[in-house]
Amino acid sequence: MKSFAYLALIAVGVGSVIIVWPRRTEAASPAAVPHRPYDSALAAHEVNFNLARVRRDPGGAIGWRQLASAYLTEARQKEDPKLAIKAQQAAERSLSIRKARNAGAAILIADALLEQHRFEEAHQACETALAIEPGADAAERTMTDIDFELGRYDEAGQRIAAHPDWRKDPAGMALMARQAETYGHPDQAEMWLTQAVQTADADYELPATTVSWFHVKLGELQTRYGRYDQANKQLKQALALYPESWKALAAMARLCAKRRDNDGVLWYGKQLDEVAPMTDVVGLMEDAARTKGDESDADLYAKYVLKLNQSTIDLGVKPHTPAQLKNGHTHDRMFCLYLAEHGKMLDLAQHAATHELASRKDIYSYDTYAWVTFLWGKAKGSRIDVVEAKQSIDKALATGTKDPQILAHAKAIDDYLQNN
Repeated sequence: MKSFAYLALIAVGVGSVIIVWPRRTEAASPAAVPHRPYDSALAAHEVNFNLARVRRDPGGAIGWRQLASAYLTEARQKEDPKLAIKAQQAAERSLSIRKARNAGAAILIADALLEQHRFEEAHQACETALAIEPGADAAERTMTDIDFELGRYDEAGQRIAAHPDWRKDPAGMALMARQAETYGHPDQAEMWLTQAVQTADADYELPATTVSWFHVKLGELQTRYGRYDQANKQLKQALALYPESWKALAAMARLCAKRRDNDGVLWYGKQLDEVAPMTDVVGLMEDAARTKGDESDADLYAKYVLKLNQSTIDLGVKPHTPAQLKNGHTHDRMFCLYLAEHGKMLDLAQHAATHELASRKDIYSYDTYAWVTFLWGKAKGSRIDVVEAKQSIDKALATGTKDPQILAHAKAIDDYLQNN
């Protein structure tokens, strides 16, 4: 799951806070003003420009910080954790040169670590930023995002309650939507995201890449809750704004899978592969090819999934951290679900789910652990494992979420226990 640090505007809610209702609006309208268009060469140009700058002045903290920011932008566009590591290293260099009035470098370290799914370390980097500049808004927002990713909903709620202004901007509206969905209010979530899209569309200062992100978030929500026509509209608008958006391409492939549009899955999956291949989407391509009777292609996609996750496979069931993986971070959640649902390497799938839950205890990690443990236990005929899956899915449901996937997993586990 990608963090909202992508926009550097973070706000999440918790069960103890009152859900704030957005103003009801109609479906988002097309952009009313022009936005700075996406330039595929710009991010690399910024990296090269700032590399030249630090070569001329290796002792300049600002230059290293700017280089870190450029690397991070490119990492997010390409979903490339190796670039995120470079961003982290450049920001660390900046901070080592000067700490005073350089909280921004610590925040960039946190953002780069978030890209690598190194959440606890990112949290520590935020603490460093706040020690340098107490109350720094960007650090508070990023720390809130990390708490949400880790399932620390109480801590996140305390921070959002202290910053009501966060809900006034589009990114804040998107995060209020996340809060609403987490606590079982998808209709409120859709209203918040619709409002965010409309606000972003009307803000000419926002670049097209950022505006596209809001359309993706609305389209993803609508996909989850079966509003496929509306989702299709939003995701196509996202791609019109940002044709190389891996987020939008992946979301379109997932939408096509929901609609049983196998050709669409394959088309968008191939487009995505040119930008940033994703484990779950390649798995959907395997399923689509098999459904179409293209067994040879399906087998190739199956091998590709394993190739994308070779570092995790090499480590096997040994304990590991994101930093130990050659690609810089884990895709354990996607990979273990793929393995479990395809009946492959179930011991590794179970380990990956266990590792994921050990590192982050949000509702989606509990759901993943529950589902993988259920399928593993069912395959072994182990009721003990299925009971453990039931305990985990109950934790996933604890916020009152109405997420259809979590509810479907809960029903399957309950049905099995009742009948066996």
